[in-house]
Amino acid sequence: MGKKLFLIRHGQTDWNFAHKYQGQCDIPLNKTGISQALSVASQLADENIDGIFSSDLQRAAVTAEKIAQYHQDIELKTMPALREIDFGQWEGLKYQEIEREYPVHLKKWSENPGEIIPPGGESLLELQTRVISQVEEICQENQGNNLVLVTHGGVIRALLTYILNMSVDYYWKIEVVHCAITIVKYYDGEFILSSLNCCSGKL
Repeated sequence: MGKKLFLIRHGQTDWNFAHKYQGQCDIPLNKTGISQALSVASQLADENIDGIFSSDLQRAAVTAEKIAQYHQDIELKTMPALREIDFGQWEGLKYQEIEREYPVHLKKWSENPGEIIPPGGESLLELQTRVISQVEEICQENQGNNLVLVTHGGVIRALLTYILNMSVDYYWKIEVVHCAITIVKYYDGEFILSSLNCCSGKL
């Protein structure tokens, strides 16, 4: 029997709203983010969920807690390996500030992100490696069929480029919306993308 993974990006934070590079800084949800989390939790309320997993950063963990309130027999498990990419010295900076201070790095990051590492941070391949390892472990070690993973935009992009056999240089070609649901199916060690950024309707 295959598994269905519900991949969810956390709700909005003030840094998202301000277009700051957030990375592994532990920024809380803002009011909009809490509302988004409540909405996706309601959307998943009637699903037969067998496991809920989350990044340990609070913006993801609180989003996951809202979902878990509808599935109180399920233990929420937080995992550092589901954290966002480490942006190093870029964390807390706006795009314009990075453009001013790191113009060469940012140009490559925008055009060929697989070829650049944010100063003091993590490469996309490093991100992808830890994410794939953790998600495969979750799939292999959990008997349930419907698993919720609450994580970050970069994590979901890294997973999808892997699933679609795309270079990480296509990372920015995938948009991941706050608290939308992306569904991936897992059969015999293989991932299949089923739907992207579902915001309403039957899952």
